[in-house]
Amino acid sequence: MTAAKKYSRDFALAMVLYSVTLVSSILVMKFVSLPQWVTILVVLVPMLPVLLALKVVFTFVETMDELQKKIQGQAVLISFLLVGLATFTYGFAEGVGFPPLQAIFIFPALIGTWGAALVYVTRKYK
Repeated sequence: MTAAKKYSRDFALAMVLYSVTLVSSILVMKFVSLPQWVTILVVLVPMLPVLLALKVVFTFVETMDELQKKIQGQAVLISFLLVGLATFTYGFAEGVGFPPLQAIFIFPALIGTWGAALVYVTRKYK
């Protein structure tokens, strides 16, 4: 099995596990009354498959050649800088009345921007 196929399979499995644990934790929170410390554990359970997904991504990047690693690194840097600048700027806008930015949106923004930057950086090397 190629590294890309193994990555796709393992990442898909992690996302299925994430979806199942997320829906399960939401249902438990909605219908079961639990002590606060158990509630905290329940809402954190979906992070376990996310950690698995991060491991899968890291393992896949380790199989890449040097050029692909360079492209990934540049894309991650662009994503980090753009999202960092955007959230920093928005922080100033909050000071003049903009609604607060919920932190839960920052990681998806990083991932989405990484994907867009990856397309941009890859085109530079073709």
